[in-house]
Amino acid sequence: MDWETYICRIADESWEETQEQCKKKLSWNKISYNYRAEHNALVISMGMQIGERLKADRDVLKAALTLHDVGRSKVKKGHAEAGARMAGEILQDTDFPKEKIKAVQYAISTHVGWDESVPETLEARVLWDADKLSKLGACIVIQRAMNMALMGKNGRDVTTYFNNWLKTAEQIKKIMKTEPGSEMAEERYKILKMFVTALNNETPQSD
Repeated sequence: MDWETYICRIADESWEETQEQCKKKLSWNKISYNYRAEHNALVISMGMQIGERLKADRDVLKAALTLHDVGRSKVKKGHAEAGARMAGEILQDTDFPKEKIKAVQYAISTHVGWDESVPETLEARVLWDADKLSKLGACIVIQRAMNMALMGKNGRDVTTYFNNWLKTAEQIKKIMKTEPGSEMAEERYKILKMFVTALNNETPQSD
């Protein structure tokens, strides 16, 4: 079984499952926006860019990027550990190189957190950076604003959120694990900061 096609299908099914969970939570019949799917696509795109520059193992990296959040559809806490276990089971039934499965599991298991510790493998470091980069830049503005709208939040709520998030974003760019990741984080942080500044300037002030 072709592993790339299979894991993409598994990931898509996982994001649909989280979408169904969201619909039930909100008691809505239809939700057109899928945050998890868009987040995953962004992480894969940025991770592969970084991995190509650093000559990371393509098989390990592609599998880890695609499946890094698959555990979220099954557990509320500990999704990295759950995702690592699931990734092993998923890949075992495909033509993915068996000797590389543990490397995929390691990368997924270490991609969460905000600390300064450095994962041991290059692929794990790239996944870490790609996941954190998805929380910076222009795309996060669209993703978070749309997600907050689904939760019934208004424009002022979004403004407050991003003013607080900018402080977190400043810390994120300091804990990247690769040189390309650090470069991208600096640029994406500048974009986010410019947006928040403009948002504050344009938001009507309450009396």
